[in-house]
Amino acid sequence: MKGTFLKSAFSRSTSSGGFIPEIDGMRFLAITLVVLHHTKYIMRDATPPDIWAPYQYLRDAGGLGVPLFFVISGMILGLPFARARLRGGRPVDLRAYFWRRMRRLEPPFIINLTILFGLMVAASGSLERLPNYIASLTYTHNMIYNAWSEINFVAWSLEVEAQFYILAPLFAVVFSARHRKIWMLAVGGVGVAASLALAEFRYTHSILVYVQYFFVGFLLADLMVTDRLYPVRPSLWFDAAALCCLGLALWSDVRMQALGAVVLTGFFLCVFRGRAWLAVFRHPLIYTIGGMCYTIYLYHFWIIEAFVRAFDLTNRPFAKWEIVLFDVVACIVVFAFSAVLFVLFEKPFMTRRSRPVPGSPARA
Repeated sequence: MKGTFLKSAFSRSTSSGGFIPEIDGMRFLAITLVVLHHTKYIMRDATPPDIWAPYQYLRDAGGLGVPLFFVISGMILGLPFARARLRGGRPVDLRAYFWRRMRRLEPPFIINLTILFGLMVAASGSLERLPNYIASLTYTHNMIYNAWSEINFVAWSLEVEAQFYILAPLFAVVFSARHRKIWMLAVGGVGVAASLALAEFRYTHSILVYVQYFFVGFLLADLMVTDRLYPVRPSLWFDAAALCCLGLALWSDVRMQALGAVVLTGFFLCVFRGRAWLAVFRHPLIYTIGGMCYTIYLYHFWIIEAFVRAFDLTNRPFAKWEIVLFDVVACIVVFAFSAVLFVLFEKPFMTRRSRPVPGSPARA
C-alpha cells in the first residue's frame, strides 16, 4: 500500500495519456547535467583548480542538458503530428493541443515566478522588477531585455520552448513532404547558420539558433511512428557508441551548434538501439525523477544556493574528492526537495493517468 501511494504521488501523468519510460529517463540525464553545471558556478570559489579533467568537462559542458531537453520536446510534440500524417491517424486538434500546453505548463511556471518575485519584493521592499516579472510570465524577457530573466534566469530556455510550441504545428507540415528527411535537414540548417550569423543574446537565445535540436526530435518521432527507431536485436555496440557520442558532446561543448546537433542525433539513435542505456532509463527511480524535471529545472538553483548558505560551504576550499561528493549530495538534496514541490505545484495540473505507448514497457 505504501509503495503504491508513493508511486502514485510522484509519477508523472502525460496529457496525451501515453507514456514512454525511456524518454523520462533521458530527461533524468538532461536535468542531472544541468544541476551539475550550476553547482559549478555556485561552488566556483571552493572548487580546487586541479580537479580531474574529465569531471571538469562534465561540469563545464553540463549546459548540454538544455539541447537534450529540446530534442525530447521535438520528439514528444512531433509524435501526434507524425502519427496523423504518416500513419493516417486522427488529425491533431490544435485547440486541444494549445490548451494542453497551457493547462499543463503554465500554472507551475506562474507559481515559480510569483514565489521568486515575491521573495525579491520582500527582500528589497521594491517593485522595480515588476516589468521583468511580467516579461518573464509572457516569455518575452529575452527579446525585450536582451538578457537573462531577472526573476529566474533558467526561464530563457522555456522561452525557446514556448516559441517551438507555437510553431510546431507549422513545422509539422514537414511530415507530409515528399522528401521529409531532406526538409528536416534544411530547416535544421537554419539554426546552424543563425548560430554563426547572430551575436545578440535576444537572437542567440531563441528558436532561430536552436531549431535544429527540435528537428532532431522530429526525426526521432518519424522513426518511431514508422517502426524504425527500435531494432529487432538491440546491441551493446550501440551502447558503446552512445557513450562515445555523449563524451564527444561534453568534450567539444555543444555550443558548437552544427556538431552538437549531429552528435546528439547519434546519441539518441544509439540509445534507442542499445540495451544498457535503455535498461537504465527504464528503471522506475530514474524515469520517476526524470518525470519531475520541469519542477527540478525551475527550482534547482535556488535549492542549491539555500543548501550552500545553510551550511556555509563556500568559506573553505574543497579537495577534489570533496567537490565530487558535494555534487552528488547536492543532486540528492535537489531531487528530494523538488519531489515535494512537484507534488504541490506540478502534479495537481496533470489530470490524466498515463498508459504505455505500444512497444514500450509499462510502468512497473
